[in-house]
Order: sequence, then C-alpha cells, then structure tokens
Amino acid sequence: MCQISEHIVSWMADPANNALEPGSDLPAFDQPLVGVAAGEDALFTFIKNDIGPEFYWTPEEAFKAAFPAETVRADELSVIAWILPQTLHTRLAHRKSVGLPSPEWSKARHYGEKVNE
Repeated sequence: MCQISEHIVSWMADPANNALEPGSDLPAFDQPLVGVAAGEDALFTFIKNDIGPEFYWTPEEAFKAAFPAETVRADELSVIAWILPQTLHTRLAHRKSVGLPSPEWSKARHYGEKVNE
C-alpha cells in the first residue's frame, strides 16, 4: 500500500493534476487520504446486505462486471479508496459564503473533480 499511497500523494502534489482552476498555483485539494481493503473483507458483504443487493456490488462483482472474460476470486482483489479533502483556503472562503457555494468551493468541485477522471 505504501507505494500506491506515495504515488497518489506525489501525483496530487503536482499543480498540473491538482489546481483550483487552470493556471492556478492553489491546489484544489489537500493531501489525499488513502486506504486499502482486502477484496474478501466481510464488510463488503455486510454493506451489500444492509443497503440492498440491487444497489451495491462487492469488489468481486464489480470486477467481474468490468472484466467479464477474467476469472478472479475476492481474495485476489484489493480495493483502493481515497478522500480528497478541501483545503483550508477553500473551507475558510466557504464559511463566509451566504446562500450559494463560495467560488473556491465551486472551482474545487468543478476543476478538482477532474482529478477523479
């Protein structure tokens, strides 16, 4: 996991990948929080049963839907999750906003979401 986390953190540190808007030196997000779970973790089955099987796929089901020709078991999979926290700059601007999102929050939402593409 350490290599994956380091790669994600390094990639996000580059303003070309993480800018509040094109040409800005301000990052859209703070350092990402990265976690990894085993594909066979019982929590995935618990969540599926808790919120409904028609809505949620286990990692094995998601993999098989994306790669139907591949044979895989849940214990061969890992799930990587990341959180992109808002920067202090954006949070402070958003606190002052009344009625509508702050321009900083809107930019982070619009341009920053391109990070996930």
